[in-house]
Amino acid sequence: MGLSASQSRMLTLTARMSDLELKAQNISNQKIRLAEQSTEASKAYMDALDAQTLKFNYYSTGSLDATVASVTESGLYRVSDAFGNAFQYLDHKTITKPDGTETVLTGWYVLGTDGTYYESTIPQEKMTDTQWLYDQLQLANLFIQKAQTETNALGKVDIVGWQDYSYTSSSIFTTEEDTSGVAKAEAEYEYKMSEIESKDKKYDLDLENINTEHSAVEKEHDSVSKVIDGNVERTFTIFS
Repeated sequence: MGLSASQSRMLTLTARMSDLELKAQNISNQKIRLAEQSTEASKAYMDALDAQTLKFNYYSTGSLDATVASVTESGLYRVSDAFGNAFQYLDHKTITKPDGTETVLTGWYVLGTDGTYYESTIPQEKMTDTQWLYDQLQLANLFIQKAQTETNALGKVDIVGWQDYSYTSSSIFTTEEDTSGVAKAEAEYEYKMSEIESKDKKYDLDLENINTEHSAVEKEHDSVSKVIDGNVERTFTIFS
């Protein structure tokens, strides 16, 4: 092989080695991302194992998932924020605005301590979300209140006020393992891990093939380099 041809081949081999090294680096980065995904999947699964469902045992028909809706519907318990503003469902309730005009409200609103109804910033669907309520109670963003009652002269029970209620030390509110959530999390975890392991094996095989080809190219590169060195040495000898 002449000097010019050898140098051309050397450039081709060098470029191929660089290309293979870049591919190997990209695959290594993808394997790192897979490891991160595996960690995330494990954490999500462990969180699901620790998940609890809050139950509301007020009704004679049995316990229900504790939600803002189920608690409020009892009439003797409600959910409020730290300032005592409570969620309340209004069904075509006519109220009078400060300017004297009337309006009809339907849906979940917040009853302020001043007796005024305000639009809730919480999405309506959260009112029936037991996990959301449990999380908010755990974070002390929301609280359970129990009605203070008195029996009037007619024998009717009237609500005269509300007081904070410790749901954690009550038989009315209990926590249970979220078995349905665990089953779902387990299925998702197994699916994700199977997918991750499949990709990881493919990446390992790709890396093995790249390393094999890189070794062959590197060997030829060294061989061509020796040929070039020999040609240069002979040329130098001729002209010296």
